[in-house]
Amino acid sequence: MTSLSIGDMAQFFNLRNQTARLQYRLDDSLTELGSGEVADLSSHMRGNFSRISGIEHDLELLDGYLATSKTAKVLLDAQAVSFEKARSYAHDLGMSLIEAAQSADDNLKSATLKKGRSDFNSIISALNVQSSGRSLFSGDATNVRPFNDPEVILASLETYLSSEVDADGVWTAAETWFSAGGGYETVAYQGSDVPLGAISVAPGERVLVDLSGHSPEVRDLVRLHALAAVLDRGTLNLIDAEQRNLMSSVGEGLVNSDRELIYKQAEIGVQQERIDMLLSQESSRRFSLLETRKGMVSVDVDEVVVNISELKIRLESVYAATARVSNLSLVNFL
Repeated sequence: MTSLSIGDMAQFFNLRNQTARLQYRLDDSLTELGSGEVADLSSHMRGNFSRISGIEHDLELLDGYLATSKTAKVLLDAQAVSFEKARSYAHDLGMSLIEAAQSADDNLKSATLKKGRSDFNSIISALNVQSSGRSLFSGDATNVRPFNDPEVILASLETYLSSEVDADGVWTAAETWFSAGGGYETVAYQGSDVPLGAISVAPGERVLVDLSGHSPEVRDLVRLHALAAVLDRGTLNLIDAEQRNLMSSVGEGLVNSDRELIYKQAEIGVQQERIDMLLSQESSRRFSLLETRKGMVSVDVDEVVVNISELKIRLESVYAATARVSNLSLVNFL
């Protein structure tokens, strides 16, 4: 490097400062080109952040509600599918039990009871389904599997029913086992008696998720299928006529309960529709806020491209002047 006079050094450092300022502006412009937004928000807003702060606050709240709404939608959708699967066995099994009870065909009776036991296993499996690691029918104890193993449930129930000798006695004893404080709550159902409850999905809007194994509809569904399954196990002290009487009672109960289950399923459907409507409204609101914010902080890309070109030309000019002053090569300069 050649020696520099004090004047040359002053000019050199002045040029270096110009280079730094131009490089800073170029970096900002490149950032704006990539993001589509102004790099220096404070200067652009002239220190008045009240409106954009309000928009960003609303967006933050809205994103929270959107996340909650999507979680509630996943939960309700999964619960609707599982409940429909569990419910779907009731009517057909009920009609089959009524028909078999009135038939003299023992093979039909045996096949129908086997179907009842299989259906019981299937509904317990459907009610034990999880979504995103959360149990759907455990109330607010979403980390707990709602129902015990089918064999454990049936073994406990049939022990309780073993002293009964007629259909009415078995029916009444089963109602007791499935009532509050009975074997259903101590052996069969392992979830909470507190429902998951209302989920806040928008300002002033809540979606109710209250169906669980503690609900009367689910309790009856399990009870009636469990009675059919116990009949298939052949452990009850009932003569054939009483078995058929019990089959008729269970069949009629299933057919009648199916109507109540359909009503409950419709209630879930109403909540699903509300979630979908609110999600649509929240998404539209979010888009509107983002567009408003974009209008406040966006840049003209064409203008930024022109600005970048001008800054590069000015940088090249400053470098050329710096090189003349210091006789530096590009490598030394950088």
